[in-house]
Amino acid sequence: MPLPPGSRFLLPERSLGSRVELGSLLDQRWFEIKDAIGLIMRRRNVGPEMAELKLREACLSGKVKSRQITAIVDERGEKKIRIAVLPRDVWSSSSTIDVNTNTIVSRDLLKFEQVAINELDLAAFLARPRRGPPAGKLARFADSDRALFSAIERIMRRKSISVTEAVRDLDHERKVKGRGTSEARVKRLANLYRKERLGLAR
Repeated sequence: MPLPPGSRFLLPERSLGSRVELGSLLDQRWFEIKDAIGLIMRRRNVGPEMAELKLREACLSGKVKSRQITAIVDERGEKKIRIAVLPRDVWSSSSTIDVNTNTIVSRDLLKFEQVAINELDLAAFLARPRRGPPAGKLARFADSDRALFSAIERIMRRKSISVTEAVRDLDHERKVKGRGTSEARVKRLANLYRKERLGLAR
């Protein structure tokens, strides 16, 4: 992402993220949200919606850095560039990603513009072997389960109920894929949600 000529740098804002050296924010390769999603689509052979979910997962994990660049004018009229590390929760499912404008609007209606994702971090994240059973085995419904994460959160907010209760609602509406008992489907989806969205072990 090119920076305006003649701009001066400010140190990253510590309040927006973890400790990151300034050099790591400047020297490495970064790309926009749409390019990150495109890379995931090619590497994982998935559509744009699943690729966006995977990007959220990658940035929420803390293994993939993201930043924003803001142009400001100081009290002397000098143009400066502020580079800030994005906090992980910006990537939660409650935020809105606009690929066309390369912005994210958080649950608190904070707007993050000129968002960039660390290309090397994302490539390394995608290259890691997948955990759990091989594709086509016990995790064969993982992608369809992840597609329901937003619906789970909507139900939880609307009804003020737990993850498990929200998943039961979806299963009652026959939206949870899989065979076996209803309780087995509910347990599978609720466990995946807790692990990937809340970072909780099973």
